[in-house]
Amino acid sequence: MATRPELAQTPRSAGIYPDARSDLGAVLSLLRATLCKPVALCGSPHDIRHFALMILEAFLNVLAPGDDDAGAAPEARVRYTWFCGPELSWSSHINGLLLDTPAVVPVGAPGCKRDSQLALFSVSLEQWMPAAAGVEQGPGAVGMENYTAESDFASTLAGATALRQWEEGRFRKLAERLLEAQVGILACQKLVDPWLVDHLKQRGVIILSRLSIRHIDYVQALSGAVPISSLAALPEHWEDVCGWVGAVELRTIQGRQHTLLRPPTTAAAASQQRQQQQRWSTSTLLIGAPDEYALAELRRVVPQAVKCLQDAARSGIVLEGGGLTEIYLSDALVTRARCLLPTEAAYGSDAHAMAVVKAVAECLQDVAACLPAEKGRHIGRHEFVEAARAAIHQLRSSTGPSYGSGGVLDAEAPKRFAMLGALDLAGVLVRLGGTLDLMDEPLA
Repeated sequence: MATRPELAQTPRSAGIYPDARSDLGAVLSLLRATLCKPVALCGSPHDIRHFALMILEAFLNVLAPGDDDAGAAPEARVRYTWFCGPELSWSSHINGLLLDTPAVVPVGAPGCKRDSQLALFSVSLEQWMPAAAGVEQGPGAVGMENYTAESDFASTLAGATALRQWEEGRFRKLAERLLEAQVGILACQKLVDPWLVDHLKQRGVIILSRLSIRHIDYVQALSGAVPISSLAALPEHWEDVCGWVGAVELRTIQGRQHTLLRPPTTAAAASQQRQQQQRWSTSTLLIGAPDEYALAELRRVVPQAVKCLQDAARSGIVLEGGGLTEIYLSDALVTRARCLLPTEAAYGSDAHAMAVVKAVAECLQDVAACLPAEKGRHIGRHEFVEAARAAIHQLRSSTGPSYGSGGVLDAEAPKRFAMLGALDLAGVLVRLGGTLDLMDEPLA
């Protein structure tokens, strides 16, 4: 991890992994650089540290200790649930998936006490329409159901009552197969027929309905279940498509009921879950703020903080924050330009090149000088640049960590992309300016 600007060419590992190599001070300094931006947190070091530790815990939870690929986008596995009203210190991290969708949990259901198999449906279970005449239904059928037209019901079934009885019979057979396979949780992306809900509830099966596209992918990843997309092609062996989750828990948070799904705890369930094609750990961050303005700021910066951890884990490099990296690059550009260009060149292309380098260097200094100063203290540009150079000199002569209790670090990738984007924009403006100059010249 490059904790000093002069070590940028020989970086050390960022150490954001769930083992003994983790550098807690460097990671907290990296998070502090992002979390000190919102007004909601800038006045309370305690709240900043609380949020930093909470975000770090959630991030490490979705990083498997044995993963060789640390850059497999774990920030996508962190969920956020926002609440307006509670204090900042109320915010917390949950190892699992928190759902705000309807749930039917029978009293004393086995799924509330131990690991359970979960069957996941991405097709609606609200109704079961009969297939068209001549369409074969069986284990080999794949894809969407083939529905008959409404005018065919009179000839195939004797009215709506007979249709409902036929439909309940199909749902009864489905329930028997689920119970035979010892499925403890039925999860569905859409609605579930009330008769099927009541029938399974009386037998201790938990029903999770209306998961929608917001949750179904996460339920699939957490449990390892394979979604069933057609009632015309139900599996012969349910153990091939069912996943596992831990004990289901109902929680009332800020006056609203939520359902918490945790990873399985038993070795057998975890072993079978890992055999599925995809399996993610999932973290849920409960973020609270006293008002809408503070909550809006946290909605912006908390995902940015998780993204900074991901960038550091992917690149293995972090940079000195607080403007030190910009000042170091500014001085390095001027020094290198003086070495490459002849000092006696007062005109020509060398003079123009030196002017461009100095302009870029001054822009970097301006960016650093625009950073907020210490609370209650105003500092000029020249004073800031000199103080930054003194800090860089101290870093180069020191062997210990530079971040300490109040320092900040920046992720390397966002800063690099920002500088490249600024240089591209500068090139566009230079070309545009030259074009305008040519247009302003009078035609001969």
